Amino acid sequence: MTTHFRWAALAALCLVPGMLRGECRVWRVARNAEGPKLVMTTLATGQFETLTADGQQLITLVLALGEGQGADMVAPPHWPVLSTLCLPGDTLLVSVMRPGASPREVARMAMADLARWRIDVHIVGGANDAAHWQLDGWRTARRAEGPVLDLFEGQLVRPPGGYTISTIIAALPEGSLAPGRARPRRG
Repeated sequence: MTTHFRWAALAALCLVPGMLRGECRVWRVARNAEGPKLVMTTLATGQFETLTADGQQLITLVLALGEGQGADMVAPPHWPVLSTLCLPGDTLLVSVMRPGASPREVARMAMADLARWRIDVHIVGGANDAAHWQLDGWRTARRAEGPVLDLFEGQLVRPPGGYTISTIIAALPEGSLAPGRARPRRG
């Protein structure tokens, strides 16, 4: 019995470091001279990051909660403060705090779930400040062909400097992404 307990304890100790070596990819909506873009960063398990949206380096984060459509609007002076934490099991926890409000959890996204989806991200800002990006399997991002959509369809008045972000999430077509490490488009 004692030998069995020792082996079980040793196995548990060997598994813990493996569980703590995971990572979570975070996709940010940012802006450069060419317009809105997606930028990927990686968090190690247990790593926490707080980001303040400013309309340039960070507009918002891409959130994918399930297949379907979603939309958000961010604008000054109400830029959110976003917190990200990579949990064991490669799950990304995202919290948001808007000025004058308490922080609240808005998403728990498992990397395994995100790997199954194609996410179209449509970003619309001021005059001619729009882009359509496509995320495949939460690994690669590319500027997509076709129109830029706004799920709000003009129903909201976007303040100067503000952006609407619309996402359309669907199952990733079979064989459209080779397995491997993330290959972000930098720029």
